[in-house]
Amino acid sequence: SKKTKLVYNADDYCLSKKINKNNSTIPFSITPDNNLKINYRKNKLIFNNNNSVIDLLNIDLIGMHNIYNILAASTIALLYGIHPNKVINTLKKFKPLPHRTEIIANINSIKYINDSKSTNIASTIAAINCFENIILIVGGQSKGDINIDDL
Repeated sequence: SKKTKLVYNADDYCLSKKINKNNSTIPFSITPDNNLKINYRKNKLIFNNNNSVIDLLNIDLIGMHNIYNILAASTIALLYGIHPNKVINTLKKFKPLPHRTEIIANINSIKYINDSKSTNIASTIAAINCFENIILIVGGQSKGDINIDDL
């Protein structure tokens, strides 16, 4: 018989306090904790069941929002019995979708990023937070009441 599991972001305070934690709830977090299936430390993921490690600086996904996505997906993969080395190999080969923090050029140590799929303020802010020293080019038409002051 299959048992239902809930994989959740323990760093989301509002979500975390509403969850009745038990054997069916599986947290992920960027805060190191040996009770987690995967730990995040200094841009590395450490799979606790066999100490496999992947350096996130060597993959094509950029940004903290993607680290959370990787933690969620990798935790689920482990629950399905997928070996950590297969998860790591998949992450190394994974290519982000076009137009989503996609590196389109690297010229004289300047990265050119296409994030044209960021069509709302929250996704644009998530993309901006991936980088330092940026020149941001934005455009488009408003899809309703938005506050661009957040940018």
